Amino acid sequence: MHRPPLLPPQELHETLQEAQRMLEIVRPHDAASSDYREALTRLATSPRLQATSDHATHDDFSNFSTRNFEATLMSARTPASWSGSIDFAVDLSALASNTPWMQSAAVIHGAASLYSASMKASFLLATDTSRGSPLETRQFSTVFCTQRLAGATKDSLIKKPDSNHITVWSRGYAYALNILDSNHSPCGIREIAEILAKIDLHSSNMPVLHDSVARLTSNINRTSWSEIRGSLLDVEGNTSAFESLESGILTVALEGYEAPTGIAQWLHDIKMNPNSLNRYGDLTTGLILYRNEKAGFFFDHIGVDGGIAHAVVESILQLAKSTSITNKEPDGVAEFKYLPINCNSTTMTIPAPPSLMAHKFAHIAMPEAAHHQGSIRTHAFMSLVTQLALFKTFGTFEGHQCLEPVSIRHFEAGRVVTTYSTTRESLALVQILALGEKAPTTAVSSFLTARSDVIKLRKRGACPGSHFSVLRGVVDKMMEEDPANVDAAIVSRVWKALNTVGQCWITGYDDNDPDGSLVAAMGNLFMPQQLSVMYVGMRSVMLVASGDYATRLEELVANFHWASSQIGQI
Repeated sequence: MHRPPLLPPQELHETLQEAQRMLEIVRPHDAASSDYREALTRLATSPRLQATSDHATHDDFSNFSTRNFEATLMSARTPASWSGSIDFAVDLSALASNTPWMQSAAVIHGAASLYSASMKASFLLATDTSRGSPLETRQFSTVFCTQRLAGATKDSLIKKPDSNHITVWSRGYAYALNILDSNHSPCGIREIAEILAKIDLHSSNMPVLHDSVARLTSNINRTSWSEIRGSLLDVEGNTSAFESLESGILTVALEGYEAPTGIAQWLHDIKMNPNSLNRYGDLTTGLILYRNEKAGFFFDHIGVDGGIAHAVVESILQLAKSTSITNKEPDGVAEFKYLPINCNSTTMTIPAPPSLMAHKFAHIAMPEAAHHQGSIRTHAFMSLVTQLALFKTFGTFEGHQCLEPVSIRHFEAGRVVTTYSTTRESLALVQILALGEKAPTTAVSSFLTARSDVIKLRKRGACPGSHFSVLRGVVDKMMEEDPANVDAAIVSRVWKALNTVGQCWITGYDDNDPDGSLVAAMGNLFMPQQLSVMYVGMRSVMLVASGDYATRLEELVANFHWASSQIGQI
């Protein structure tokens, strides 16, 4: 199979056009300012801006957009679970298993089957090909057996050699559980279930812990964890345990309690439960097993994007449901090993977790009418619902920037780039719908065409978001070096004002799960003024909000329901 082409160099004029289109929506007065327009026109022709732009984006050996995106994620110092995970709530009741341990084992067996098939090159995710053309598959290689190594100033991903074991945490104690045999074939479900029960029993007979390595990896500043990890590795006997921890296929948290009843609270528990001793944050993929036929998956965003994570969860569930449970006796291949970690002889000081950003969560079960959205496909429908709900709540798009991911995996090392989702056409349509009026066919068609054009621009390899960040840095530096540069000062002031604009991230997946085992998904919250909208098909939407969006979340939820009904009638 041929490799995807390299991402093309970014066009300065194209990026500035997209930035202007976005400014006209979120900062219309600045966008219309003649002083700003004239200053930007002069700056755009400056040799320095053009040369710096070309140099920053043209690289024959890596993908410009992906490189910048991953560097941002790796440099984040916030705890791994708080702002760096993509989370999924899963109902295990549809699995053909008669005990909680068997259901848990079936999911682990599904993960083992997926990993085994990938090792033997006999399985591809549904997202790995597109219209017969090859897509970049690098992300799938970091789903399993990949360590997130904490560093002093930035983290890094380390792909480990093929492994046969997962790391299991129970009551803060760590275990290695073999789930593959010597031929890399999955162990039996009954056998895995028996071992899980033995691990649970073993940990119940151990002294009660008040802290654990797992909790530290996911709940304290990454720089602090890097220092503590170094101290622990200096303790005799810990090296072997860490080698096993950091080379697992994935990490599993055996929780001793039931998942919360409410979906929003359930997902909140998956993402950030600072009281759990079992959430290990240094592997890309994690599985949480509750005591009431519920589970949760969490994926480190450095290693994978939401689309890949969703495909992995769907594949694991499909494999878990399709595997028959035989009555054959366990063959003894599955076994567990306790991994003792000596923390007593260290003089490390464990910092308290930083204060959580003020935030609120809400889950929306979309009305049945929304499931039949007519000619508007799921992603366009949800984008329009979000924009209409925002407009209905705030009365304007000024100060609110809507963004959606677009895959560029058809380019070498490509991941995703963002669109500026709100267009002049969507604004015109939203203004009509907000009045409760019936939308003319021409307005709907114009919205869909404009949306398609924005996506096609990214599909051609334009990454205006990443490129614009580079340009902003260049203009700021020009102003710092020459305070008399009036043009740089004017442009810098307008672009810096974008820092106060709220960001509304809209991400979602087609619903390919007929029995609803994949209940809901949740994105990241990383800014003080942000709304994260993540949906699974047309039945489940999760909102995570900070700032003004949190203050008016109840109103937003009501307007999401109203907007979906309005648009469902188009």
